[in-house]
This record gives sequence, C-alpha cells and structure tokens, in this order.
Amino acid sequence: MNRQKKEQLKRKMQRINDGCVTTKTITTTNEIGSLRTTFIPTLNTFDPFAIIKQSQALMAQSKQQEKNMYFSEDTQDYQARNRLYSRALDATHDHERRLRDVYHLNDTDTSNWSQEDAVQAIKDGKFVFRRPDEAKKPGHFYYCGLEIRYRDPEKPADELGFRNALKKVHETLETVVDHIAVSEPKEAMKKGETYREQKFH
Repeated sequence: MNRQKKEQLKRKMQRINDGCVTTKTITTTNEIGSLRTTFIPTLNTFDPFAIIKQSQALMAQSKQQEKNMYFSEDTQDYQARNRLYSRALDATHDHERRLRDVYHLNDTDTSNWSQEDAVQAIKDGKFVFRRPDEAKKPGHFYYCGLEIRYRDPEKPADELGFRNALKKVHETLETVVDHIAVSEPKEAMKKGETYREQKFH
C-alpha cells in the first residue's frame, strides 16, 4: 500500500472517529432530586496498519519457530536432514504407542462395542476403577460411563517400567538426531532405520 492510500485511509478513519459520537449531558429528575450525567465519546483507536504489522510479526515468529524445529536452509542437504528428522520423530511416536501396550497403559478398544459388550465386560470383571478409593465410598456413584476403565485387571499398568523404557527411547532419539546433524544423510538414514526397528522392552 503506497503512502497516498495510507493517508486517505487514515483521514477516513479520523472522520469516522469524529462523527461517531458527540459529548452529551443528560439530566434526570424525580421526586428525590436530579442527576446530571455527561457522556464523553471514546475515540475509535482502530489502526489497520498496526494490525497488519502485528500479523506480519506473528508470521515471522511462526516461521522462526518452524525453522528452529528443523534444519535451516543454510544447512548442507537440509531437505534430506529434515526428512530424516521427521521420520525419527514418527518412529519415536510408534515406539511410545507400542510401549503403552507392552506396559498395559492402554484401555481395551471399545470403539466397536455394543452396550451388551460393555455389560458383559463388567460381568466378566474385565475392568478397573479409575479412582479405586472413591469407588468404595457410598454416595459417590454418578454413572456416566467414565468411572471405570475397560481393561484386564490381571495385567496392571506398569507406569515405572513405561517411564524407564520411554527414557531410553528419548536418549536414543537424541543420538539419532546428532547423527542426522553431522553425518552424511545416507549414513544417518541407516542409523534412523536401526532406531526404527529397535526394541526398548
């Protein structure tokens, strides 16, 4: 937007501000007495240029954050390294999902269940209470289907085992990312594939 258009828009906004509201005094009288109130207009402080500048700053900040997340364009073979980094992150998420199954942190998949399936699971004892201590107290029953978790109580969740295994995953990921940063992409790819196939339990 050139300078002349900016000035025209600015004058237009000033006219809107000046003609929008005028100072007005109102006096109200009743049997108790009179009340005089003066209304003073608040100028419209809308500045489209400030909004544009703010938007540009946010976009620049977003690009900088994205750049910090990956290898920047001034890095040799940055596209290949970004691809390898993305695949390493995908492998990390896959490892975490598998570990949640191994250490029994996931509930039974009930997405295709009927109501009869849920009742049968309760009859078979294939559930645990979300808050076991609360479950024993009378007067704490508000049924909405969220107070129990459908899972095998004979396979209790191993939170400590999961955290220890996940810690190893993240330590290995850090090594893989170091290889992606300093090795040739072909060598880093081999390290990434080894990481993808590695077992952490």
